[in-house]
Amino acid sequence: MLTNRLWLLGKGDSAAVAAQAAALPAENQAQLLFNQGQAQVRSGQWQAAADLFAQAVRLDPGLDTAWLNLGVTQARLGQHQRALDTLNDYIQRAPLKTLGLLNRANVLHELGDDDAAEKDLLRAAQLEPGNLDIQQRLAYYYSRTGQTDKARRHYAQLVKLPGNLSPDAFINYAAMLLQLGDTREAAVVAGNGVARFPDNYGLRLNQGSALGDSGQHALAVDAYRAAMRLQPARLDAHYNLGNLYLQQLRQPRKAVLEYRTALTLQSAPDLDAAGQREQRMGIHLNLASALTDSGDAAGARAALQAAIDEAPDDYRPWFNRAATALSAGDPAAARPDFEAAWVRLDALQRAQPEQAQPDPALLEHAGYVLFHLGRTGEAALRMQQLLQAQPDNIDAQRNYGFMLLDLGRPQDAKRLFDQAFTREPDDVDGWLGLLACAMLDSDPAQSARLKRQFEQRFSGRYRLDQALPTQLMRKEGYWYSDRFLQLWRQLLVAG
Repeated sequence: MLTNRLWLLGKGDSAAVAAQAAALPAENQAQLLFNQGQAQVRSGQWQAAADLFAQAVRLDPGLDTAWLNLGVTQARLGQHQRALDTLNDYIQRAPLKTLGLLNRANVLHELGDDDAAEKDLLRAAQLEPGNLDIQQRLAYYYSRTGQTDKARRHYAQLVKLPGNLSPDAFINYAAMLLQLGDTREAAVVAGNGVARFPDNYGLRLNQGSALGDSGQHALAVDAYRAAMRLQPARLDAHYNLGNLYLQQLRQPRKAVLEYRTALTLQSAPDLDAAGQREQRMGIHLNLASALTDSGDAAGARAALQAAIDEAPDDYRPWFNRAATALSAGDPAAARPDFEAAWVRLDALQRAQPEQAQPDPALLEHAGYVLFHLGRTGEAALRMQQLLQAQPDNIDAQRNYGFMLLDLGRPQDAKRLFDQAFTREPDDVDGWLGLLACAMLDSDPAQSARLKRQFEQRFSGRYRLDQALPTQLMRKEGYWYSDRFLQLWRQLLVAG
């Protein structure tokens, strides 16, 4: 949070402002630099702002607001240790000002010192016991550090209080409830927030999400349309409504219209450049999925090409385009895109800090790409690492099982298919793995029992024959290696 929004000069580069300031007394020079730093903040130029604030405090070490804003901009740039040092200096100068404590708490959380962060928040609440914004920040802190019971108690009390309560209390409370799967209560909280702040765009978005996730789809559509009327230049409501149409209402053509509209609009003004790129990539990828589900394969390829043109170093559109080619029965067209995806994904993994924990999503995607490229041993290693981090990942269990079958380890594969089966007994992909393991185990009685159970469970949907894996690949998006397809045919012929 920035403070003391002083009069702002026009935009300009920091060198020009420094030259202009040089003709003034030192304290006036510092104020001029500070004002221009604020202007750079407003335009999202965080490094330029930090440079100007740093010059301001060198000229006038007593300009407390410049110290505070220097710490904030350093934090926004990811320079958390430098931000902590700067905010420590500010708090020594202004120990009774809660803004320093609140911002230092955020930095301490980023540095992993949650105990110290909580102390700062509690100290701020003690200094300003009637400040509802601080209470909301404390509740949000408990939420993001996994202390959900404390967070619920704080939020439940906050949203019932009269007075100048921020809409953020309702927004963050509803968002936390959605993460916990309490969709009905989230819808109630968001609805109460809308009743209190009917013109708040964020609350309308949360209400739409909560209503959609709780199955109240028509009301969710209404909430998103209301949000669009409040801020017609913002893309979020169109993006969320597209997701509702695609993922819950199974109306991909309507989803296509919303995604295409979203791509012409603006992200939230406080979303940084990386966040905006990520949001637009999500829209591109979901647009391609909606076009595929609508039967427009050429449109899906065009949407993925647009994503590649916009972010050529992102591996995901390459991977999705390869998967689209596979679904169309064109593995030759898929391979170059899988290779391109691997180059980018491998570079992304290598760029991670050495001491950082592997990103589970990157491990999973790396395993898939390597498996598609026939590098099964490397793929299996990634899946093993993923399951160490996420032992209940059912998709990873099944995919690792198929990799182990290709590597000639059916007993280990069976253990994984059994684990997945206990939690998702209706997934046809897992049944293929279990049947293959049973037939490889030369256990005719077990094979016959599983075949009967398969026919009973999937009667009228799937036929247990040599063509089943190919049918699943073509119609339902599954994928099997050439080695497994050959093994399946051999097992079916043998008995």
